[in-house]
Amino acid sequence: MKELNFLKKLKRKGVIELVESSEEMKSSYLIKAENCLKSAKILFLSQLYENSTSEAYYCMYNSLLSLLFKIGIKSENHSASIILFDKLFENKELVKIMSWAKEERIDKQYYVDQISSSLLSQTSFKESSLYFKISPKSSFID
Repeated sequence: MKELNFLKKLKRKGVIELVESSEEMKSSYLIKAENCLKSAKILFLSQLYENSTSEAYYCMYNSLLSLLFKIGIKSENHSASIILFDKLFENKELVKIMSWAKEERIDKQYYVDQISSSLLSQTSFKESSLYFKISPKSSFID
């Protein structure tokens, strides 16, 4: 109920809204997702783990926005996008991955006392690769 009230509030504010399904927006966000994945890999190989973690998350988030535009939903809120995916597609595994990646991105982006390890960044990168591979090729988007 709390999540639905949150979504209703965002809908009233125009942060989430129903729009016409858009192949162009879907494709644009998939390109962004792919570029974020490439960036995450380059940053990881350069041992810039905090930045790699952030780009890995944005690969997932842009894949999610692509899906939402495909089905006619515009969302300008990260949490709302994840909630919408959960409510519409009920894929708990991807929701869990996305939520974890979002928290890691926030920790690495906003807090300087967070330690970014190679292992943690590698996990983020692998999860985003999995998410990207599942999302664009799944029946959800095509």
